[in-house]
Amino acid sequence: MRKHRPKQIIVIGLLICSSFASTLLAEDTKRIHSKGNNEFAFTFYHLIDGEKGNIFYSPYSLRTALAMTYAGAKNETAEEIRSTLNFDLEGYDLHSTFLSTANDIESNEDSGYELNIANSLWGQRNNNWLDEFLTVTKRYYGAGLREVDFRSNESAEEARNEINSWVKNSTNRKIMHLIPPNELNPKIIPGNPPRIDVVQMVLANAIYFKGDWGVHFPEEATVEDDFFSGKDVFKTPLMHRLGGGFRYGESDGSQILEIPYKDDRLSMIVILPSQKIGLQGLEKSLSQKQFAKWNSKLRNYEKVDVFLPKFKITWSGEMSDWLKDAGMETAFKQNADFSGMIDPRLQQTPLYIGAIFQKAFVEVNEKGTEAAAATAILINGVITTSVKIPQPVPVFRADHPFMFFIIEKVNGNILFMGRMERPL
Repeated sequence: MRKHRPKQIIVIGLLICSSFASTLLAEDTKRIHSKGNNEFAFTFYHLIDGEKGNIFYSPYSLRTALAMTYAGAKNETAEEIRSTLNFDLEGYDLHSTFLSTANDIESNEDSGYELNIANSLWGQRNNNWLDEFLTVTKRYYGAGLREVDFRSNESAEEARNEINSWVKNSTNRKIMHLIPPNELNPKIIPGNPPRIDVVQMVLANAIYFKGDWGVHFPEEATVEDDFFSGKDVFKTPLMHRLGGGFRYGESDGSQILEIPYKDDRLSMIVILPSQKIGLQGLEKSLSQKQFAKWNSKLRNYEKVDVFLPKFKITWSGEMSDWLKDAGMETAFKQNADFSGMIDPRLQQTPLYIGAIFQKAFVEVNEKGTEAAAATAILINGVITTSVKIPQPVPVFRADHPFMFFIIEKVNGNILFMGRMERPL
């Protein structure tokens, strides 16, 4: 007699297949998310690379804060944010992937590094904020609404100090005074009748990272040596380590070095132009495609002779004009559509982005790296009133300007990036 397969086995098989498909879908969305984040990182860098001196910022922090803002945007405003930020996912997929990516990379008690991501909302008291918007920002970004009062100079300064204190605590005191004095104060717009431009909400993101190298640079090997920056030559502490634990490659007139942090879940990638005056050409070539090509050239070496300067960078910027240049214009106009944040039938104040501040910090030394960044978006409203083959030992001597990136290797996101022209 022919035996029938038990129904329970068929059901279990379907459940396993369904679970596997869900996993694949989640991995696909993370891949798309990572690609969009890195494309935005390079697009934004090309907007700011005309700035003089060192640069260091967090595309991940800026994109996260703008993703919360996007949750309340509609129509043309939303489309411009989506296009500028390379949001190739929509709705649940977009916001849930920000959450799952953060869960993947944030540290826990078993991690060999410290990485914390925090978000917050600071909204004008008694405004008619929409439950749907508050649900998205709370569920996917952990940003519960904190009600404050921006309607007088005194209360607005109190709110600014409260927000800056939250940023300071969320970044281990590395980011201080993110929002400058008086930036949240109401501003009178002359006219008949006169109107007042009042901040209605501040959306904030903070990211903090501290990680030891997989293998430390010996402190006794650090010596003062020449660093060449354009026509200038000056002395700087140059760390040195000859050994394994690095990945190294060469491509298009540049040397590529990957230095893993403890646990090997995050790493620093340094792109060093072979010519001492080659930084400008390197910057022009920056793109997601080029970055992927550089990564593809990395190989494990038994030994690499690495010289890397100790350096510290603090960088800050008001990012509105750069984002307008990238195509995100409508969000900064008084006819912007943020009706997904507040019910326009109950609130006659049209909302728009008044300013976007970011401040970032990085310090690199023999032990490892400490980095932090914070972003604040001001939403305003205008109201009336096997066989080993011997390998040559490469020499990676970073004694002239270079690019560097801090990436998480789980999904490939660039968390921080910058250029180093003058150490210390």
